[in-house]
Amino acid sequence: MATISAVITEARYDLRDPNSTLYTDAELYYYANRGLFQLDNVLSAMNSDWVYNEASLTLESGLAFVASSTGSMVVRSAWISSDELIKVSPEKIFEERKYISGTGQPYSFAEQGAILIFDRTTDQAYTVRAYYDKRATAFATTTPGAAMPYGDEFNSAIREMIVTLGHKRNEVNVFPDTEVYNFFMEKLAGNVIRRNHTPIRATLDF
Repeated sequence: MATISAVITEARYDLRDPNSTLYTDAELYYYANRGLFQLDNVLSAMNSDWVYNEASLTLESGLAFVASSTGSMVVRSAWISSDELIKVSPEKIFEERKYISGTGQPYSFAEQGAILIFDRTTDQAYTVRAYYDKRATAFATTTPGAAMPYGDEFNSAIREMIVTLGHKRNEVNVFPDTEVYNFFMEKLAGNVIRRNHTPIRATLDF
């Protein structure tokens, strides 16, 4: 797998800075992280499996909230044992709480900032299995050998984001770079659609 250092090196050739005289590593890593952040957003919005993750959260007794997993962008579903909790809006949770006086196992949840809130206070500790979209680990100059995320599928899009932002910083015409970036983003969308597509097998119906 490619490393972030290798992608930075490729970007420097496009920026005509192979000797690292125009841009510092810190600048280019910063641009790479800006691209990675937006890439995560796009993948999550498209319900891509590339950002799909899961975690077990402990909902303590006597509480009606738990902290979301680190890096969570959105929770797709949450379960307690074999019971799937109904995902609703925070307003709906607050409305439901008006009519719930006792404690027990929650039936619904909502996302509120960096926590998950539930419709009732628990009567015991519960394990909540959360399925969520997780952000990729940010690039750092201290770990140049770190592997690129998402199995190298989107290295080109991140590299073109670095080049585009680098040219923008130096007030270079970025329209050609933007066209190249858009090309790779279209390929990204095609990749996600391809992976999300589940063919329906033909059946004989007599």
